[in-house]
Amino acid sequence: MYRTCLFCHADLGTNETVERFPVGRRLAFDAARGRLWVVCRRCERWNLSPLEERWEAIEACERLYRDARRRVSTDQIGLARLPEGLELVRIGQPQRPEFAAWRYGDQFGRRRRNVMLRGGALAAGATALLVGGPLLGVAAGGLVTVGSLVTNVYAMAWAKRNELTLAHPEGGMITLTPNQTPHVRLVERAAAGWGLVVPYAARRRGTEDWWTRLRSSTNTTVGEVTLEGAAALAAAGRVLARINAAGAPARRVQEAVSLVEAAGAGERFFASAASRTREWGRMQHWGDTGALRFLPPPVRLALEMAASEDAERRALEGELAELEAAWREAERIAGIADDLLLPEQVAERLDAMKRNG
Repeated sequence: MYRTCLFCHADLGTNETVERFPVGRRLAFDAARGRLWVVCRRCERWNLSPLEERWEAIEACERLYRDARRRVSTDQIGLARLPEGLELVRIGQPQRPEFAAWRYGDQFGRRRRNVMLRGGALAAGATALLVGGPLLGVAAGGLVTVGSLVTNVYAMAWAKRNELTLAHPEGGMITLTPNQTPHVRLVERAAAGWGLVVPYAARRRGTEDWWTRLRSSTNTTVGEVTLEGAAALAAAGRVLARINAAGAPARRVQEAVSLVEAAGAGERFFASAASRTREWGRMQHWGDTGALRFLPPPVRLALEMAASEDAERRALEGELAELEAAWREAERIAGIADDLLLPEQVAERLDAMKRNG
């Protein structure tokens, strides 16, 4: 049973209401298509479940939804809040704009709110330092030093947690630091129609321990690889989630939905966008770079939607092994991140306690 978000690696939480599926505090389900998602309460991304028990869990969610007293709904989508705290989102057969408003509106809206809150907190802290520093006299210098130290430690932890690990087409794994992510480029390719050029900070072929991984991850670009097909689509979805971290208002989300509807989802939309990077590049001061971060904001949002929906399409067509591998990788990365600041002797003691029951 997987308990970690595929996208932000946060704990998805638990519930005691759906016996066959005790994961998550908000579940979305589509009984007609046999889909069950766990909605991460940290990043609002929808994690498609590859578990064999999902059919029984969907039936249980349907019964709970029908019995719920607190619920709101449109013709095709409904939300029910159960007394135990679990939220159920029931999907019928909505048109894309309605489905997008539920699925992507919360994601991009929460990202936008988080950015605004962080900006406000930083502004308040800077104001307090400027106003309080002169009043503190000599202590102000020490306060600045401590603040700088805390900021640096937080920046290091943030950078490590926001690294991306992708599969190299020739074997092994590559690591993208937050500094490499903005330089990922969408390019035209003669055979596939489009490709993703990915600069990376480190490449590993073996199974190094977490300390070796930490030392090998730097901000220096050591290589570049071009991904195509399913590998490029999977990588694009993860990279775009980082680039679109600032979120978007509802109006822009609807613009993105219209773009996907016009050009088609998945690789068709990526190929269409790749053919227009030169046109969009002329509209930017930086020229025709093809970098994802320089694409128009609605296009970036639409590309993330297209990548997410195509990943689910492949999973529902029988490629569940790929989705399960992604879940395992997410949990492994979450475990590495949790252990980065944990002393070795503490980890050994915890392991001993687990072995003793």
